[in-house]
Amino acid sequence: MGSDRDFQSMLDFVNTHKIKPVVDQVFELKDGPKAFARMEAGAQFGKIVIQHP
Repeated sequence: MGSDRDFQSMLDFVNTHKIKPVVDQVFELKDGPKAFARMEAGAQFGKIVIQHP
């Protein structure tokens, strides 16, 4: 996983190079089981986001 210093270096790199993650789909917290089912099925391309209202 790395150290706190490694994590900070990664964040600095991402911010410097303006790297944006690919987001497949955003689910509401109440739809968490659907999000996990999508991940389990391997249907996503990119990140699956679960947001809290």
